[in-house]
Amino acid sequence: FERAQAAEAEVLRFGAPDAQGRLPVRRDDEAALLWLAPAAAELLSDATLDLRERVVLRLPREQLQRVVVAGTALRETLERSAEGWRVVTPRTAAADLALVAALLERLEHLRVTRWLPAWPPSTQALAVVTLWGPAGGSGDAAPRALAELRLARDATGRCLGRRAGASPFVLDEADCRLLLASKARRAEALEEPAEGT
Repeated sequence: FERAQAAEAEVLRFGAPDAQGRLPVRRDDEAALLWLAPAAAELLSDATLDLRERVVLRLPREQLQRVVVAGTALRETLERSAEGWRVVTPRTAAADLALVAALLERLEHLRVTRWLPAWPPSTQALAVVTLWGPAGGSGDAAPRALAELRLARDATGRCLGRRAGASPFVLDEADCRLLLASKARRAEALEEPAEGT
């Protein structure tokens, strides 16, 4: 069970029901065993409670001021100003506004494909994505960190992520590529005119 507001996770292990319909339950790896009454067990059915929420981020786009991606293959900082979004690191002419819009839309409701019980032992780090919002009202103009995602690949090639204090997860590959893609607008190559034209 993941509690989104507290960014915490709790693991409950359920056994097979007994003759009276009660479910044995153990929390994490504690020795104590509890019995869940049949009426309470019914509340866990998909029809009553949706356990497939899988949302790791809910950040309205107007809250975002800066996006920093720091990895081996990409080091980039996006910032929002009165004129809109721009790439400030590395210095470039402009941001790819279509990619930035897609990223902001995804960050408003970032879902994962599944939760993992633990971080796999052997992974290859991809990047750390840090999301910044407006200052906290103390008069300081510096943005404040809203969230941090650590991205990696496991031995099977899946894109994994985690936030501090929360369960690790598997991220959809398209969303992973979007987070890691450079948002700098690429200069369009000019085609050489054909001979005789």
